[in-house]
Amino acid sequence: MLLHLSPRYYARYTDVAVDLIDVSVPELNLVLKGGKDVVIRTPFPNKCYRVVCRKKGRKAINGFFIETDAVVENFTLITRWAVDGDISTHRVHFHITDADHDAVTDSLSLWNAVYNTPWQSRKTPGQESWTPASAQPRMTTFPGDNRSERDEQIYNITDAEGFVRERVEYFPVPTVERERLTTPFWGTDRLPAMEDAFSALVSPYAYTLKPTTHNFWSADEEAVYSLPVDFWIDGSNDSALMKVLTEIRKSNPYAFANTNDLLNKAQVFSPTYVVADTETREFIDKELTAFIFSIDFGVEGYDETSGACPEPLDGECGCAGAPDIRYHQGRNVYVCLACHKQTEPLTRVDFDDFLPKEDE
Repeated sequence: MLLHLSPRYYARYTDVAVDLIDVSVPELNLVLKGGKDVVIRTPFPNKCYRVVCRKKGRKAINGFFIETDAVVENFTLITRWAVDGDISTHRVHFHITDADHDAVTDSLSLWNAVYNTPWQSRKTPGQESWTPASAQPRMTTFPGDNRSERDEQIYNITDAEGFVRERVEYFPVPTVERERLTTPFWGTDRLPAMEDAFSALVSPYAYTLKPTTHNFWSADEEAVYSLPVDFWIDGSNDSALMKVLTEIRKSNPYAFANTNDLLNKAQVFSPTYVVADTETREFIDKELTAFIFSIDFGVEGYDETSGACPEPLDGECGCAGAPDIRYHQGRNVYVCLACHKQTEPLTRVDFDDFLPKEDE
């Protein structure tokens, strides 16, 4: 399988030093060293974007190729940057949404239909509004730099000065035709050459993030959200589960809902989970992988009388970070996917209860 990856940093500030440390993909047992295997260059007109490419020649290339020995469905791209004298880590969890072709690219512009070719759009309906300028994964210096359309699938951890020291993203990508990446045309003049591809073997990795499927939900890009672990802690009333979540929070304050993320972190960061008996662990597994949200707003065919989700008065939070909110059925609250504010559903008022009776 051919992977085209382009880790990038949005270097908005001239007084903040940015350099590349390394790039790794644990599912491929691949580590690329900055300055030795890969370097950063500026292949776009907007020179704020520092993009990783193979260390070869002087031309600014958009990313690098990896040729794998087998198909991958989920993998993790980890890029470590030296920013203002400290390490900032950008972790992107890729989920490949189909198996139609044998190549993948993280460059959104290459997902579009190409005129006068057999290459049709590879975007899903939920991705049609995405643009490279606002949806492309990238590392930033501060959380507010170059906001993304996918803020609900991104989590930032900052230091005392406000620098992003860890940025984690969930990024669903479609497959594309291999020829789309290797055929010379105006859209590929900055892509790497096939002879410069890195080779890698797909290796077992126990902690790959994977979306989960629950009932009528499919494992699609719109059902995964980044949330603070506190969200699960606040909704828990079981002491063992509470302890596991608290231990996870000490090392990782976030998790991706509707994936195996919490389960992976329990295995790594929770001593309570490791020593739990079989019955307790089965209960915790079920809770950690339980589907968080009910039906998305505006889902076609939703039966309003089902009682699954109260009709929202407004589907927007009003904060600067996200376009919408979701309903948490178990706790009966709405949650903003960007700022994580919570509010109880508004209930309809029958004004007849307040109007005076005819005989009053």
